[in-house]
Amino acid sequence: MDTESYFSVTHPLTINIEPLPSDAVIPSADELVAHMPASFQIASEIAQVDANSLRFLNQLGEQTQDLVNYLTLQSRKINMLLCHMMAQDDKAEYRHHTSAFGGGGIRFVHQSPWPLKQVATLKIFLVDEASAVFCYGQVTGCQPAEQGHEIEMNFISIRETDRDLLIKASLHIQSKQLKRRAELRQQEQN
Repeated sequence: MDTESYFSVTHPLTINIEPLPSDAVIPSADELVAHMPASFQIASEIAQVDANSLRFLNQLGEQTQDLVNYLTLQSRKINMLLCHMMAQDDKAEYRHHTSAFGGGGIRFVHQSPWPLKQVATLKIFLVDEASAVFCYGQVTGCQPAEQGHEIEMNFISIRETDRDLLIKASLHIQSKQLKRRAELRQQEQN
């Protein structure tokens, strides 16, 4: 998959990156579920159920607005529990923060350089989306930066539903950033 065709947004996300040995076998996107932590599997399934439920409710019309509001609140409660469950999979020794992310990969800063083609498991925590993504990435770039080295990793094994989630999250963040910039410009003009 051509990862350069995916949009990337500058934004910090908490991620876990666990380097793997060079002879590690990388599962295909179809086999990825068997390697995922249980909380990531549950979060992914709930996100799909939520998306399908919203489509169904939107088709029912305006009379169901109270029901939609109630179910939205119930969904928020479940999402809070999911965030707590997924936080248990956040391991301090592998924790980093992205400088940018998108549907094709991530960038992060590390104090020392990483070799090109280094493979790692990635746990990407999307707090605003109440979800997380488990996938595999490979180092495709390593450049000196102010606070160490900026490492670029492309996804080499990721489920399409998780890629879609990352794309949605990056567009949501970009929308917030653009709205904030417009507000700041408006304030400067006043």
